[in-house]
Amino acid sequence: PQILFVGGDFKRKGGLVLSECFRMHFAGSCDLHLVTHTALREKPGVFVHHGVQAQSAQWRQRWEEADVFVFPSALETFGIVLVEALAFQVPVISADVGAAREILEAGAAGRLLPEVTRPALAREIKLVLDEADATRTRVERGWQRARERFDLETNTRRLAEMLHAARGGK
Repeated sequence: PQILFVGGDFKRKGGLVLSECFRMHFAGSCDLHLVTHTALREKPGVFVHHGVQAQSAQWRQRWEEADVFVFPSALETFGIVLVEALAFQVPVISADVGAAREILEAGAAGRLLPEVTRPALAREIKLVLDEADATRTRVERGWQRARERFDLETNTRRLAEMLHAARGGK
């Protein structure tokens, strides 16, 4: 299985705790893919991807091959990567900060970490990988949520309708 992390600033986005968790619990049984701007060295089972641009073939490949997306950032206000994960139908584990609770529908569309620790992260990754039915239900809910709440065309239409109504329907 592939664990995916996407965050330009590896340390600030929680990459250190994920790396330690991977080393202690998943090295040898999973691969960890890190998409970041931070200079890191690859290790066995750890693949570092630099210069990956959104919407590029390499970006899409990372999402399409991921079995779980882990975002342990304790300092995120919105986290567009959470919406990207939902849109690609990748199971999500996120710190319960900022808008993560709203994006992940209080845990119905992804798993929320009340505290970002190695044991908590290991437990959630294991649950996502082992509990296929529960994970599939969350992924389906997340994909539906992404389409309903975060789709560009849908939101553009909603905005146009609001502007039209604000002008009195003229």
